[in-house]
Amino acid sequence: APQELSNDAIDRAIEAAADRFETVTVTLRGAALPAEPPPSSWVACDRCGKWRRLPAALDDAEGEKWYCELSTDRRRNHCAAEEEVWDSGREDVIESTDGAPSQA
Repeated sequence: APQELSNDAIDRAIEAAADRFETVTVTLRGAALPAEPPPSSWVACDRCGKWRRLPAALDDAEGEKWYCELSTDRRRNHCAAEEEVWDSGREDVIESTDGAPSQA
């Protein structure tokens, strides 16, 4: 079974290995790193006006009607579903088109 080590124990092990070897490679398995959200686009439903996140950039769909049921997100692919909250602390606006909410 893998052994859990404190940061100090890891530092000591690296220093000891560095004294004997020119190159030391450390691989952390199962390390909990914060996941970076994948790029996404937002679009407003032409029926209910709620904003929906799409998993990728819109492909030249500007000017076309878009409705909640076109979303692949089963939790939010209907007008009765709640609007997802945009977290400005985790996501940045890269490009905004007319009608998109602006940052305050």
